Amino acid sequence: MGKTETKEKIKSKKQSSRIRTNFEIDLVSSKNEKNHKKNKKSYYQDLNFQKQEHNNLLTKNLENKQKEIKSSSLLKTNNLRIIEKEKNENKTS
Repeated sequence: MGKTETKEKIKSKKQSSRIRTNFEIDLVSSKNEKNHKKNKKSYYQDLNFQKQEHNNLLTKNLENKQKEIKSSSLLKTNNLRIIEKEKNENKTS
């Protein structure tokens, strides 16, 4: 009788430890899922931030190029005016 009791105790200990480990595994996996969701969320937040920064840079570059074009076109028109004035002065003199 003593042997069967110890076998049953060992069996119940194994079963309880197996249940405990499954429960612990469930806890760990749920924590991992939560962490994964947090990491995924922060990853996408970072990605969106980087995209926004990139878009800001692009718009700044575009604005700068537009300013350059505008200033260069103004310079061209001014140069043309100067050339025309010189031509007119040369014709009159």
